[in-house]
Order: sequence, then structure tokens, then C-alpha cells
Amino acid sequence: MLSYEEFKEAFGIRFPEVMGKEYSEFEFIEFPVKKHGRDLDGFTFCSKGEFTKKFPVMKPTFYFQEVYSSYLEHGDINRELYYIADSMRTAISKCYNLSEIMDVKKIRKGVVAELINPKMLNVYKHDLPHREFLNMVIIYRWVVNIDEMGIYSTVIDNNIMESAKLSEEDLYQYALKNTKRILEPKVKSFDQIVRNTMRRWGNSESEIRKCLNELGKDNRMYVLSNKHDYRATTGLIYKELLEEVARKCESDYYIVPTSINEALLVPLTVSCMSPISLYEILRGSNAAYKGDDYNILSDTLYYYSAESGELSVLDFDEMRV
Repeated sequence: MLSYEEFKEAFGIRFPEVMGKEYSEFEFIEFPVKKHGRDLDGFTFCSKGEFTKKFPVMKPTFYFQEVYSSYLEHGDINRELYYIADSMRTAISKCYNLSEIMDVKKIRKGVVAELINPKMLNVYKHDLPHREFLNMVIIYRWVVNIDEMGIYSTVIDNNIMESAKLSEEDLYQYALKNTKRILEPKVKSFDQIVRNTMRRWGNSESEIRKCLNELGKDNRMYVLSNKHDYRATTGLIYKELLEEVARKCESDYYIVPTSINEALLVPLTVSCMSPISLYEILRGSNAAYKGDDYNILSDTLYYYSAESGELSVLDFDEMRV
């Protein structure tokens, strides 16, 4: 078995050859990456000189830590080289040149909002246009395309905003419209999630019904998500969606942001879930993302009042009184 550094060196030397003569004008680039709060060794394969451009191609990025971890399972560097080369070719064919598609109309149609933890602002290389939302922060992402391979997007920094001659207020207004269309937030019944999960586990319909009956109607909960399971907590910025949940719950409710991709919505009528127990769920969820901090949206619970129509931060000290 090669050590990590030996693997990196051998991989970098051989990768251009494995990619083939078609990519003779490309170069293998290694660079440090701060991803989701983790320091990673990234690498890409792009046209010579492309890496340092102000608005480069949206480059496919792979990470040596992940590739090396896979290598350790079987010990065959050739297997990793050819697998990553195939993935790289596919990714390159799907990439977009930001300088070529930099168009105000396209950005206006593609900008979406994204809720993040304020601490994550320090992770990004460039300053980002943003605004506060309770104890969270709204940033903006330009969704270039969505297909069967996934979502192609880039975070909008000040360079992109200024080149597009847009203000932060412009981005916010366009994002309010677009996020509902591109990443439409959905409120799913927790019952349906339990049902689908138990079916995947092979449980019978009678077993599923028994489980749901044991939960009882008074313990119905909901999950804020979207069909892509991607940045769905941004739905919290929409008052009409929060009102819709209140109508379903017929009560006020707590919000547990289990990640940036989804949140648990718990009506006050759910007798088996106290604020303290919900806080423990949040702590456990965040602990599971240790080393992957980008997925952590918040370390606090939130409360929606149906009467006032207001969303607020739930103070943990007040819960203990």
C-alpha cells in the first residue's frame, strides 16, 4: 500500500496519461480546499491557464482524501485512476464557462437564496453579498442547470454581483421568486417518511400501520424539504409556507434545523417531544456533522407563533426555567 503522500504523487503524475491525448492541452492542478469546514486536498483537470481566470469554467473538483480512502479498500491505484478519469470526462462535458454565460438575464432567472450558519461566511475565499435572517445568514447561489447528474451552481460573490451590475437587494428580490420555482420547498408528513423508510427496510403494510397508529394523530410531525433534498431550509424565509404549516398543525410549532437541507417541524400538540428533547435531537444531529460544519445550519431551535405569524429563535435558557 502506498502512503497518502506517495499516492498523491503517483496519481498526479499518471492522471494526464490516463485521460488520453484528447486532453493534451489540459493540466492537472492540486489546490487546498475548505469544504464544509474541512481542510481538503482538491484536484481538477482543466485547460492550461483556466484555473487562475476571474470567471473560469465551473471546474469539476475531486478530493484526494476521498480517493485515497477508496484506494485503501482494495489497494489498486489503477482502479482509482480510471474511475476518476471516467468521472472527470463526464464532469468536464457538463461544465459551464462563467465568462461565456455571464448574462444578467440568466443570473436573474437562476439566482436562489440559501440559508447558512454565519460562521461559514469566513470559509469562502471571496466576500459574499448577504443579509441576516434571525441568527442565520442568507447568501445567494446561481443555479446554472439541473439534470440527472445533479445541480450545477456556484455561490454568487461580489465579483459576480458587480459584473452582473446587480445589488444585494436585486439578488434578494430575484431569489425570493426563483427559489420557490427552482428549489420549491415542500412540507412532507413525517408519517410518509416513516412509511417510505419502513418499506425500504422490508416491513409489511400491517407493521407500518401498527407503527403509525402507535404514534397517534396527536404526535404528527412534518419535515421541510424539497425534491432535490438540497438547501431546503431556505423555505423558512417564506411567511406563506410557515402559515401553511400552522394550518396543518392547527397550533404553534417548533422548528429543528437538522441540517441546511431539511428541518423537522414539531407541533406543540406532540406530547412526546418537549423543547428540551428537541434540543437534544438538534445537538445530536449537529454532532453527526462534526468535521463537515457546512451542513450545520444552527445550534438553536425556532418557534413559529400562529397567532402573530412570527418566527423567532427559541432561547434555551428560557426553556430550562
